[in-house]
Amino acid sequence: MLLCMDNDLLYQIALTRIPQIGDVHARLLLSVFNEAAAIFKAPKRQLESIEGIGSVRASNIKKFDAFTDCEKEIDFIRKFNINPLFYHSDDYPKRLQHCYDSPPLLYFKGNADLNAPRVISIVGTRSNSAYGKWICEQLIEELKPYAVNIVSGLAFGIDTIAHRSALKQQSSHHCSVGSWARPYLPGTKQTTGPYDD
Repeated sequence: MLLCMDNDLLYQIALTRIPQIGDVHARLLLSVFNEAAAIFKAPKRQLESIEGIGSVRASNIKKFDAFTDCEKEIDFIRKFNINPLFYHSDDYPKRLQHCYDSPPLLYFKGNADLNAPRVISIVGTRSNSAYGKWICEQLIEELKPYAVNIVSGLAFGIDTIAHRSALKQQSSHHCSVGSWARPYLPGTKQTTGPYDD
């Protein structure tokens, strides 16, 4: 039997996998039910009555049966020491909670403060020029005394330069990817990512 925390996580992951329930609809459902488990346990008629959900989405929620895949996801995040951050978590980025379409569940690995008082996002082209690289490195070097958390994607080019520069400067930084970053974790099918030399 799953521990209570894992049971909550099971439903939180499941919420992100229901067909036709994206971030906006998930947040809408959470505003009504507060917890992911309550969404799955709600009667279909109650789900249908929520503006924006309707019968098709309500049916998708009630028919959802991929909980085994969600349990495998829990095993995976445990194996790689990944922290799931649900929308209601104290560690969930406060700046994202104000966005109507923020993801209800984030995955986090490492120890960067996602609610740091000073944050800058650095993104750019994947095929940067030498000048672009130099500017990025200089910017991060000049930000070091201000204890700024550097946020960037996990793409090649400027994103990677930003992270490598932050590592070199021993600055706080973290990667934000638009989809699950499983291919970049060691021991998975794709082990070459932007940080591999």
